[in-house]
Amino acid sequence: MDKITQGLVKMKKIITLVLLSGALYSQCNEKSWKSFYKSKTQDMSGCNLKGADLKGAKLVNANLTSANLEGANLEKANLTSANLEGANLVKVNIEKAILLDSRLKGVISGDIKGNIDPEIPISGKYHLIKGYIIGPGVNLEGADLKGFSLKYKKLDNVNLKGANLKDADLEGVTLTGSIIINANLDNANLNKVVSGNLHGNPKSLPKGWFKINGYLVGPGAYLYRANLKGQNLKGINLANAYCEGIKLEGSILTDANLTGTNLFGANIESVVSGGIQGSPKEKEMPFGWKLLKGYLIGPRVDLSNANLQNVNLKGTNLKGVKLDGAILDYVSSGGIKGEPESLPKNWLKINGYLIGPKANLSDANLEGADLNETILDYVKSGRIKGNPRSFPEGWSKVKGYLIGPKADLSEANLKKANLEGLNLKEVNLDDADLEGANLEGVRSGGVKGNPKSLPREWSKINGYLVGPGSDLSNANLQGANLERANLNQASLFSSNLKDSNLANADLQGALLVGADLKGADLTGANLVGANLERADLGKTNLSRTDFRGTILTMINLTGANLEGLRQINNHENSNLDDNFNSEEISFEDADIDNNGLLTKEEFQKFMGN
Repeated sequence: MDKITQGLVKMKKIITLVLLSGALYSQCNEKSWKSFYKSKTQDMSGCNLKGADLKGAKLVNANLTSANLEGANLEKANLTSANLEGANLVKVNIEKAILLDSRLKGVISGDIKGNIDPEIPISGKYHLIKGYIIGPGVNLEGADLKGFSLKYKKLDNVNLKGANLKDADLEGVTLTGSIIINANLDNANLNKVVSGNLHGNPKSLPKGWFKINGYLVGPGAYLYRANLKGQNLKGINLANAYCEGIKLEGSILTDANLTGTNLFGANIESVVSGGIQGSPKEKEMPFGWKLLKGYLIGPRVDLSNANLQNVNLKGTNLKGVKLDGAILDYVSSGGIKGEPESLPKNWLKINGYLIGPKANLSDANLEGADLNETILDYVKSGRIKGNPRSFPEGWSKVKGYLIGPKADLSEANLKKANLEGLNLKEVNLDDADLEGANLEGVRSGGVKGNPKSLPREWSKINGYLVGPGSDLSNANLQGANLERANLNQASLFSSNLKDSNLANADLQGALLVGADLKGADLTGANLVGANLERADLGKTNLSRTDFRGTILTMINLTGANLEGLRQINNHENSNLDDNFNSEEISFEDADIDNNGLLTKEEFQKFMGN
């Protein structure tokens, strides 16, 4: 190596030594910290003060960011307005130290010594609790906080990665923006906990709690204006949770528990619900919304196939609501706002009412309503106000009731009502009061229930209203017990009266054209003036039956028992013409040729014609 090269190498070594000695001289530590503190900037950032004795030290406004103060003695030290962000304060002694207005974000702590009341802040929102500095933005990674009481402390933006918070009391704690990766929150008290923008997933949570979209969600949670839009919250427990202004648009809340939940001002449009338990706090629902039979009901919700039986929807906003396939049996309505996106088959919204099969229209105001296209099967009504502009065929309004086929008139008060000529087929009259009502010409059949009362001489038999002037055309009264029934002027056209008991029945003026009376018992029946044209009286018992003035054109009396007719009948006015069908009428007393059969001539002779 030449002399020039050797000189350069020697110079390089000298420069390196100078630089190293300068660096060592500039290092902030226990011996040199004062010179750094006394500098214009008071910059002690990164200072290594591990184990340093700083008792009584004046460090007002000191910049101690990221400084290592582990195990240092800061007893009676004055750290007013000092910047300790990111500093390591593990095992430091801060007995009687002054930390007023000091900045503690990101500090690492644990086993800190100092007799300080945990309820009295050491600086701003920061507290010393069992050796840890607790407050916004501190670094509690891996901290053992098991069973700690941190009620209502500010822990927003805190690093809780791997921290043990099992059994901790975190009531009212603010955790917004904190890191909770692998944190143990088993059995912790999270009542009224404030969260949002949480990072990572905890190792465990208390029963019934979940981390959803950056929030801790569970009973009693504080979720003011939380954004849970479109989340699957099926079965979630939000009992007593504070959810004012929460965003839940499009979320699934099926089977959720909303007991005592505050939902005032919440945006819950388009939610999917059903099976919801409990009820939110009174007057703390979004305006115009209702929780009914486990469903949240309001604008744009999806209630497809929902079971809303017996629900009161009065005054609800159904704008854009999907109700296709929903069960609306006996739903009450009125004042409905908005137009539903869809309704069940045969249902319509008219004058603010939902009208369809089994609707409950009690107390409805139907003034001017066009009901012509409605299906009113099994509709419940009463105290109806106003007069509809039109009705479906066979329907009318009587005494505040909508009356027609299949109407639900259970418990209806129809005393002295004029129901003349109405169609009451398949109506429900259970416990209905029809005392003194006019039922002349009423058509019935398939009538359900047992009326509380009926007009005099009326009864319900085999699902029919039976009485004077009743319209029983085509009725099936086979085998019915109509003994002593008052069917005066009744229409029994083409009715089935096979094997029925009409003994002593009053059938004066009754229309029995085409009626099937085979095997019926008409013993002592009064058929004066009745029309039995083309009636089938085969094997009928006509003993003592009164046929005076009766039309008997083309009747069939094959096998009928006519015993006693001769004593009570004068058939001068009877219509027994050549079409009288009695080729074989069994009647011994009139059987002239003793062959066991009664011919037409024998019957006429027997009747005195």
